Amino acid sequence: MYECQLMQKDELKLVGISYSGPVKECFPDESIKLHERFWKRRDEIASATHTDFIFSPYYGNDQFMTYWGCLQVDTLEGVPDGMVGLRLPSQLYAVVEGKKETISDAYKALYRWIRQKHLDREWGASCIELFHVDDRNHPEKVELWIPVKK
Repeated sequence: MYECQLMQKDELKLVGISYSGPVKECFPDESIKLHERFWKRRDEIASATHTDFIFSPYYGNDQFMTYWGCLQVDTLEGVPDGMVGLRLPSQLYAVVEGKKETISDAYKALYRWIRQKHLDREWGASCIELFHVDDRNHPEKVELWIPVKK
């Protein structure tokens, strides 16, 4: 059973790399490859606040998506070459925790909960997958954050 909740998140500063491409042809395979490429470079981010979370904001539609692999940082200064700094504003999210292996079930449960609570998806904001990883980049669990408004 999935326990869903509303959470107000403060502004996030993130540094990482991204991949953009057609949804049906590229995902989830390209998101996995992106995490692997990012994990090899994570030590280049000097201002990282936590190295045991990979933040993966994404934005797109049914045809095209941009997906990120990032670490949270204190400052957006000194972004390594080939990486980008992102600033995501404070946002209300519907949140659920699950496992990487059953991520699609967690998404279904979260969207069902959003409908039951009569919340509206905030289409101008990015969704986030937050992966809890160990020192070998093995995801232990994942949190799904869907931006909503009441």
